[in-house]
Amino acid sequence: MCNNLFAFTSFGVKCDKNLSKRNKGIYTFRVQGQVYHFINDLIPNKELIRNLQLYFYDTDHELINRMEGCPRPTEAILQKIMDCLQDNPYAKFFRSLREVPNLDTYKIVLHCIPGVDQRVYNNKPTVSQVVAIWVEGEQNGEIDHRDIQVYTNGGHSQKIEYYYGCYDPLQYPLMFPFGELG
Repeated sequence: MCNNLFAFTSFGVKCDKNLSKRNKGIYTFRVQGQVYHFINDLIPNKELIRNLQLYFYDTDHELINRMEGCPRPTEAILQKIMDCLQDNPYAKFFRSLREVPNLDTYKIVLHCIPGVDQRVYNNKPTVSQVVAIWVEGEQNGEIDHRDIQVYTNGGHSQKIEYYYGCYDPLQYPLMFPFGELG
């Protein structure tokens, strides 16, 4: 539960709500269907700041914003975790984004080609709707290629290949507090 408050990517799953809302015993949830990860917009809506946005947006209220995401962990526990992640290279990078001018001119694109999932391929959202897009089955014929690309409006980009070990530390920073490769 605490991991999701510090993850850089979002974790999506259809969850059995009856099992996960129990307050006694060990916290458990049962996955029904597919587990997926995605990256939220760089610029949050004013009502909800989450995932990587917590590292660079409204950092003066970071602890409060994290507690709004899940009130169960105490303030002291969340502060200790925040202190432990100070040396995490991904946290350092995303914290540095608060110094980037015109952050709203950047976008993150998730790109995937292995196997076309028709449930999402024919329903691709437009850039005006989201900042992160996962594209499967591009027409260029490439297979077994998947990566994350960060672009500026000026056309500069940075690529993170799927086989890079950073995928796990981006989703599970408490398991990889120093950014070790997954």
